[in-house]
Amino acid sequence: MAHSKADLFGQPIYDMSRWNKVRSHPARMIILDYLLHHGPSPFWKLNQQIFLHPSTVSGHIAFLILHGFIGIRTKYPKAIYELNYPACNGLAVMLHEYELDFHKKVG
Repeated sequence: MAHSKADLFGQPIYDMSRWNKVRSHPARMIILDYLLHHGPSPFWKLNQQIFLHPSTVSGHIAFLILHGFIGIRTKYPKAIYELNYPACNGLAVMLHEYELDFHKKVG
């Protein structure tokens, strides 16, 4: 079994890497953007935004849940997906600090 080496790089770099994985597919960005602008939503509304098979959209949602960017709450009989604001807020602060530092060093 493989062991994670994430702790070798430090939490900020690991978080940046997770964010880049999320950004690497347009469907995930569409899901996040939709939740940001429309609030908590059921699967069918998210699926309408992306012209992919529902199982593919479900896989992208599972990826976002796994990486902590969205959460799920059950409103019987449906699941409602929502942004995980504390995780997204922490990421926004980290990205802003990184950008400021980058511009200071690069010019």
